[in-house]
Amino acid sequence: MKDDLAQTIEYIPSANEKPKWPSKLRAQIQVNSKSPQADFLNRFDESTRVLLQQRLFTASCTLLCMMAVVKILVFIYGGLDVWQFSTRLLSISVLSATALYLKRNPEAPLITLRAIEIVVLAVPLIEAIAVQLIETQELFVSGNFDEIPALHATLGTAVAIFISIYGLFIPSPWQRTAVITGTMAILPPLVTLFQMRVEPMLAIPELPILINAVLLVMMACVATLGSSVVHSIRREVESARQYGQYQLIEEIGRGGMGVVYKARHKMLKRPAAVKLIMEDAAHDETTIERFEREVQFSATLSHWNTVQIYDYGLTLRGEFFYVMEYLKGQSLAQRIRSSGKLPLAESVKIALQICDGLSEAHQKGMVHRDVKPGNIFLAETGGKSDVVKILDFGLAVIPKKDRDDGTTISGSVPYMSPEQVRGEEIDGRSDIYAIGCVLYECLTGAPLFAGDSISDVLNDHLKAENKQAAVPDIDENLQVILDGCLKKNREERISDVRELRKRLASHLSTQDSLDLVGQV
Repeated sequence: MKDDLAQTIEYIPSANEKPKWPSKLRAQIQVNSKSPQADFLNRFDESTRVLLQQRLFTASCTLLCMMAVVKILVFIYGGLDVWQFSTRLLSISVLSATALYLKRNPEAPLITLRAIEIVVLAVPLIEAIAVQLIETQELFVSGNFDEIPALHATLGTAVAIFISIYGLFIPSPWQRTAVITGTMAILPPLVTLFQMRVEPMLAIPELPILINAVLLVMMACVATLGSSVVHSIRREVESARQYGQYQLIEEIGRGGMGVVYKARHKMLKRPAAVKLIMEDAAHDETTIERFEREVQFSATLSHWNTVQIYDYGLTLRGEFFYVMEYLKGQSLAQRIRSSGKLPLAESVKIALQICDGLSEAHQKGMVHRDVKPGNIFLAETGGKSDVVKILDFGLAVIPKKDRDDGTTISGSVPYMSPEQVRGEEIDGRSDIYAIGCVLYECLTGAPLFAGDSISDVLNDHLKAENKQAAVPDIDENLQVILDGCLKKNREERISDVRELRKRLASHLSTQDSLDLVGQV
């Protein structure tokens, strides 16, 4: 099953694969528009189109401002003849029209943007060549021959900088970059040679011409190399941001076992959350198989207090991920950190919903094994706030290096039942113990046990007296319920979540009645 999923999830170029797409290969891929390769090509082309549109607009506006400032300064300090004024006015007009078109057409096709790219590049290049021709002729006529090499060196440096900016700023394959930057590099030396042929008296030293040409060619090579590296990185980033039909948007959470991203379905456009399992765990085949079983089972749960699982799989890189509903709100851990201890009624209502969500799982024989405030999400959904959504069924594992006896157990240390700590077989009563730990933390703002080390906390779960769980300012009935969740011997613990829910609901109803009497 993993192989089938891996083949249908996505196409990701390997680290050693060169970023080349010959026209015949591209044509073959595009024939089968449903292939992963075609999907990747389409995504990458769209990413390039969006980036190119943004970069061309920025470049057009920047060049427009620079040329306008230069034109004003030259007019003030040196004056412009009619021909120079007309040429620069034309350049400014072209760039203005280009910027306006890009602003009004954010969905312009890639082929149109590539044509605009040539126009944007040609304007400053033609301007530089015109300056070289005109200024050289003026220096020649005035007899200032010594200043001609310096003029050509200055213009060559400007073109070299322009070449380097193009290579790193404009998204393009290295082949296209090589052709464009190579053309830009040879034009100034060719113009110089043309001037010397037209005007034999124009004797420009060969060494400056050679140095200028070498500088431009070297910069073209550097720009091409830079473009190749940037293009390759963009391909890797684009491939890494696509998981199945879901496009990653931004990171929204990070934990011990994985990273969660906000994502969007490519066709349905609905938001979702994609969790990627950490690299160390993803390379453990046994762990991956367990993750798959847990996620498959979790996907069968339909209770509104359990997060809905949409999809899961392995990428071609071997990364395990699963897709779940996107939730707005905050985790219970965040709520406790920001508010401290929670009001009694709010704490009990949260515990009631946890019981509701776990009831379906327990009836199907599934134990969560990692009930904790970080896995309890208080969502805003259906027009209601603080709707509990239970996350991450059974994905937490404590590695051997953090255990004195070298064994590997599952769960989060502050919320583990004694039988979990001992590595015994567990049932729903282990989750009830965790609910007791969570309820205690809600009522006090602090975890039940907080030792100096993992071993200390685990030892407290095994041996600490139950009086440790005494909560000030709560009535005796709720304390009895809390103690019933936290019994060291699971045979003495509240038997199941339905019984726990019944007791909590009864206490909440009684408390509401007492509050009403007090108000009278």
